[in-house]
Amino acid sequence: MIRRTAAAALIVLVLAASAACGADQQPPAASEAADSGSPAGIPAEVTAHAAEWPLPNRDYANSRSTTDARIDSSNVATLSEASRFALT
Repeated sequence: MIRRTAAAALIVLVLAASAACGADQQPPAASEAADSGSPAGIPAEVTAHAAEWPLPNRDYANSRSTTDARIDSSNVATLSEASRFALT
C-alpha cells in the first residue's frame, strides 16, 4: 500500500513539475505566425529549406517524392546501372 501511495505521489509531482516548466512560455500570437511566411504550425526552417528535404520523408505530408526529377516516360528506357556494391 505504501508503494502505491509513493508511486502516485511521484506521478503527481512529475506532472505538476512538467506543467510548471511550460507555464511561463506563451505560444506566438497569430500575427507573429503570419509574419513568418510559413503555414501555420510549420517551422520557418522547414519552409526555408523545403527544396533540400528538411524532414525524413521530405515534408509533413510524408510525400517522399520530388517533382524536379528528369526521369519521365520518354527517357526511362535509357536508364542504366550507375554503381554496384557487393553485400558481403
